[in-house]
Amino acid sequence: MQQLVLGLHYLHTEKRIPHASLSPGQVFVKQGKLLIGGVSIMIDEDHVLSSEHSYYQAPELSDGSYGYHCDLWSLGIIFLEILLSRRIKEELSLNPL
Repeated sequence: MQQLVLGLHYLHTEKRIPHASLSPGQVFVKQGKLLIGGVSIMIDEDHVLSSEHSYYQAPELSDGSYGYHCDLWSLGIIFLEILLSRRIKEELSLNPL
C-alpha cells in the first residue's frame, strides 16, 4: 500500500497529473516494483478519456470536477477492499442523506 501511495505522490508532484481512473486492474507488480498503468488523458476541462473502471472513479468526475482529489477517492476504495479482503461495490451508496 505504501508503494501505491508513493507512486501516486510521484505522479501528482513530479509529473503534475492526476490518474483519474485508478483501479486494482491498473496496479501491477513487476520485478518487485509497483507500477501504475492506464493514466487517463484530459482532452480539455470538460472531457476526460478514462478506462471503464467507473466504480473506482470519484463521483465528482461525473460532474466534471477533475483533479488530484479524484485519485484519493479511488485509493480509499482500493485500500478498503484490501483491508476487508473483498469487493464492496454492492455496499457502497452515494445517495445523499
